[in-house]
Amino acid sequence: MSLHDINRRAILAKVRAERAAAEEKDARKLTEKALADAYAENGVEKCAVSLPGVGKVATVTLKAGAVETQVDEDALLATVEEHQPDEVEDVADLQVLADPEVLAWLREHRPDLVTRRVRPVWRAAKVKEAEANGGRILANAKTGEEVTIAKVVQHDPTGAFQINFVPDGRYLVETAEQPARDDTADGA
Repeated sequence: MSLHDINRRAILAKVRAERAAAEEKDARKLTEKALADAYAENGVEKCAVSLPGVGKVATVTLKAGAVETQVDEDALLATVEEHQPDEVEDVADLQVLADPEVLAWLREHRPDLVTRRVRPVWRAAKVKEAEANGGRILANAKTGEEVTIAKVVQHDPTGAFQINFVPDGRYLVETAEQPARDDTADGA
Protein backbone atom coordinates (compact mmCIF):
# COMPACT_ATOMS: atom_id res chain seq x y z
CA MET A 1 0.00 0.00 0.00
CA SER A 2 1.45 3.37 -1.01
CA LEU A 3 1.85 6.37 1.27
CA HIS A 4 -0.86 8.12 -0.74
CA ASP A 5 -3.24 5.20 -0.20
CA ILE A 6 -2.49 5.11 3.53
CA ASN A 7 -3.09 8.87 3.83
CA ARG A 8 -6.29 8.61 1.79
CA ARG A 9 -7.48 5.85 4.11
CA ALA A 10 -6.77 8.04 7.17
CA ILE A 11 -8.64 11.00 5.64
CA LEU A 12 -11.63 8.86 4.67
CA ALA A 13 -11.72 7.28 8.14
CA LYS A 14 -11.63 10.73 9.76
CA VAL A 15 -14.48 12.02 7.59
CA ARG A 16 -16.56 8.89 8.31
CA ALA A 17 -15.83 9.18 12.05
CA GLU A 18 -16.86 12.85 12.10
CA ARG A 19 -20.02 12.07 10.15
CA ALA A 20 -20.79 9.15 12.49
CA ALA A 21 -20.19 11.35 15.57
CA ALA A 22 -22.56 14.00 14.21
CA GLU A 23 -25.14 11.34 13.35
CA GLU A 24 -24.85 9.82 16.84
CA LYS A 25 -25.23 13.27 18.44
CA ASP A 26 -28.41 13.90 16.45
CA ALA A 27 -29.73 10.40 17.19
CA ARG A 28 -29.03 10.77 20.92
CA LYS A 29 -30.80 14.14 21.02
CA LEU A 30 -33.84 12.71 19.23
CA THR A 31 -33.82 9.57 21.41
CA GLU A 32 -33.50 11.56 24.66
CA LYS A 33 -36.54 13.66 23.78
CA ALA A 34 -38.55 10.64 22.63
CA LEU A 35 -37.68 8.65 25.78
CA ALA A 36 -38.43 11.59 28.08
CA ASP A 37 -41.80 12.04 26.34
CA ALA A 38 -42.56 8.28 26.48
CA TYR A 39 -41.70 8.22 30.18
CA ALA A 40 -43.85 11.28 30.91
CA GLU A 41 -46.81 9.93 28.92
CA ASN A 42 -46.65 6.18 29.58
CA GLY A 43 -43.89 5.45 32.12
CA VAL A 44 -41.69 3.78 29.48
CA GLU A 45 -38.19 3.21 30.91
CA LYS A 46 -36.59 0.94 28.32
CA CYS A 47 -37.04 -0.31 24.81
CA ALA A 48 -35.66 -3.38 23.07
CA VAL A 49 -34.13 -2.73 19.65
CA SER A 50 -34.36 -5.35 16.92
CA LEU A 51 -33.07 -5.38 13.37
CA PRO A 52 -34.77 -7.17 10.49
CA GLY A 53 -33.33 -10.62 9.93
CA VAL A 54 -31.17 -10.37 13.05
CA GLY A 55 -33.51 -9.97 16.01
CA LYS A 56 -32.79 -8.18 19.27
CA VAL A 57 -29.43 -6.41 19.30
CA ALA A 58 -29.70 -4.01 22.25
CA THR A 59 -31.84 -2.37 24.90
CA VAL A 60 -32.11 1.41 25.26
CA THR A 61 -32.65 2.18 28.96
CA LEU A 62 -33.72 5.54 30.39
CA LYS A 63 -31.38 6.79 33.12
CA ALA A 64 -33.07 7.86 36.37
CA GLY A 65 -33.49 11.56 37.04
CA ALA A 66 -31.10 13.29 39.40
CA VAL A 67 -31.85 13.32 43.13
CA GLU A 68 -31.56 16.73 44.75
CA THR A 69 -31.43 17.07 48.53
CA GLN A 70 -32.15 20.57 49.84
CA VAL A 71 -30.96 20.55 53.44
CA ASP A 72 -32.55 22.91 55.96
CA GLU A 73 -29.25 23.74 57.66
CA ASP A 74 -30.97 25.39 60.64
CA ALA A 75 -33.14 22.29 61.29
CA LEU A 76 -30.15 19.97 60.93
CA LEU A 77 -28.02 22.06 63.27
CA ALA A 78 -30.80 22.42 65.86
CA THR A 79 -31.49 18.68 65.84
CA VAL A 80 -27.86 17.66 66.11
CA GLU A 81 -27.17 20.31 68.78
CA GLU A 82 -30.02 18.90 70.87
CA HIS A 83 -29.40 15.19 70.38
CA GLN A 84 -25.74 14.76 69.36
CA PRO A 85 -24.03 17.93 70.64
CA ASP A 86 -20.59 16.35 70.28
CA GLU A 87 -21.16 16.32 66.52
CA VAL A 88 -21.53 20.11 66.36
CA GLU A 89 -18.44 22.25 66.09
CA ASP A 90 -17.62 25.94 66.21
CA VAL A 91 -16.06 27.32 63.07
CA ALA A 92 -14.68 30.72 62.18
CA ASP A 93 -14.58 32.54 58.88
CA LEU A 94 -12.32 30.89 56.32
CA GLN A 95 -9.49 33.34 57.02
CA VAL A 96 -9.26 32.16 60.63
CA LEU A 97 -7.35 29.03 61.55
CA ALA A 98 -9.29 26.38 63.42
CA ASP A 99 -6.84 26.43 66.29
CA PRO A 100 -8.75 25.69 69.55
CA GLU A 101 -7.10 28.62 71.34
CA VAL A 102 -8.02 30.99 68.52
CA LEU A 103 -11.59 29.69 68.50
CA ALA A 104 -11.82 30.05 72.30
CA TRP A 105 -10.49 33.60 72.06
CA LEU A 106 -12.89 34.41 69.23
CA ARG A 107 -15.86 32.95 71.12
CA GLU A 108 -15.01 35.15 74.09
CA HIS A 109 -13.94 38.36 72.34
CA ARG A 110 -15.49 38.24 68.85
CA PRO A 111 -18.47 35.87 68.86
CA ASP A 112 -19.72 37.55 65.66
CA LEU A 113 -16.89 35.78 63.77
CA VAL A 114 -17.79 32.30 65.02
CA THR A 115 -20.60 30.12 63.70
CA ARG A 116 -21.59 26.58 64.50
CA ARG A 117 -21.89 23.69 62.09
CA VAL A 118 -22.33 19.96 62.10
CA ARG A 119 -19.01 18.18 61.60
CA PRO A 120 -18.64 17.34 57.87
CA VAL A 121 -18.54 13.54 58.31
CA TRP A 122 -21.62 13.57 60.58
CA ARG A 123 -23.39 16.00 58.24
CA ALA A 124 -22.77 13.72 55.25
CA ALA A 125 -24.16 10.74 57.19
CA LYS A 126 -27.26 12.67 58.27
CA VAL A 127 -27.90 14.02 54.75
CA LYS A 128 -27.60 10.48 53.38
CA GLU A 129 -30.06 9.28 56.05
CA ALA A 130 -32.44 12.13 55.18
CA GLU A 131 -32.19 11.36 51.48
CA ALA A 132 -33.14 7.73 52.15
CA ASN A 133 -36.02 8.68 54.48
CA GLY A 134 -37.84 11.47 52.68
CA GLY A 135 -35.93 14.25 54.43
CA ARG A 136 -36.29 12.87 57.97
CA ILE A 137 -33.53 11.74 60.34
CA LEU A 138 -33.68 9.82 63.60
CA ALA A 139 -33.06 12.47 66.25
CA ASN A 140 -33.31 10.26 69.34
CA ALA A 141 -32.71 6.52 69.11
CA LYS A 142 -34.29 5.88 72.52
CA THR A 143 -37.60 7.58 71.78
CA GLY A 144 -37.64 7.02 68.03
CA GLU A 145 -38.18 10.75 67.47
CA GLU A 146 -37.63 11.81 63.87
CA VAL A 147 -37.05 15.34 62.61
CA THR A 148 -37.34 16.71 59.09
CA ILE A 149 -34.08 18.39 58.14
CA ALA A 150 -34.27 18.30 54.34
CA LYS A 151 -36.56 18.37 51.35
CA VAL A 152 -35.79 15.51 48.95
CA VAL A 153 -36.85 16.03 45.35
CA GLN A 154 -36.77 13.18 42.81
CA HIS A 155 -36.54 14.82 39.40
CA ASP A 156 -38.13 13.24 36.35
CA PRO A 157 -35.75 11.51 33.97
CA THR A 158 -34.22 13.88 31.42
CA GLY A 159 -34.22 11.36 28.62
CA ALA A 160 -30.53 10.52 29.04
CA PHE A 161 -30.06 6.84 28.28
CA GLN A 162 -27.60 4.01 27.98
CA ILE A 163 -27.39 1.25 25.40
CA ASN A 164 -26.69 -2.32 26.48
CA PHE A 165 -25.83 -4.59 23.60
CA VAL A 166 -26.67 -8.26 23.68
CA PRO A 167 -23.69 -10.58 23.17
CA ASP A 168 -22.42 -9.95 19.62
CA GLY A 169 -24.95 -7.09 19.30
CA ARG A 170 -22.44 -4.65 17.81
CA TYR A 171 -21.38 -7.21 15.23
CA LEU A 172 -25.00 -7.96 14.39
CA VAL A 173 -25.72 -4.26 13.87
CA GLU A 174 -22.72 -3.85 11.60
CA THR A 175 -23.69 -6.94 9.63
CA ALA A 176 -27.29 -5.82 9.23
CA GLU A 177 -26.32 -2.27 8.23
CA GLN A 178 -23.86 -3.30 5.48
CA PRO A 179 -25.33 -3.09 1.98
CA ALA A 180 -25.88 -6.43 0.30
CA ARG A 181 -22.75 -7.33 -1.63
CA ASP A 182 -23.22 -8.32 -5.25
CA ASP A 183 -20.21 -10.37 -6.34
CA THR A 184 -21.45 -10.42 -9.94
CA ALA A 185 -21.38 -6.63 -10.32
CA ASP A 186 -17.74 -6.62 -11.44
CA GLY A 187 -18.44 -9.09 -14.22
CA ALA A 188 -16.94 -12.08 -12.44
